[in-house]
Amino acid sequence: DEMNRREVMQSFEDAGFTDADPEKRPTSPARLPIFGVDYVLPNGQVAIDNFEPINLRYGFDHLALRYRASYE
Repeated sequence: DEMNRREVMQSFEDAGFTDADPEKRPTSPARLPIFGVDYVLPNGQVAIDNFEPINLRYGFDHLALRYRASYE
């Protein structure tokens, strides 16, 4: 429940992590996403680009997260 309300994100941000999705898109349930409960949380050593939630349509209950990561 805290993840869905993004309340826990402050703890991650305080530890030096950031949400890789600037749009904060929902990822669950996969059929009609309304909850944002899946994250990619890089720290300052990893850069994330081309981030997007995608529906793989293989019976998963959350959208998959596709992105490119590179070390800085």
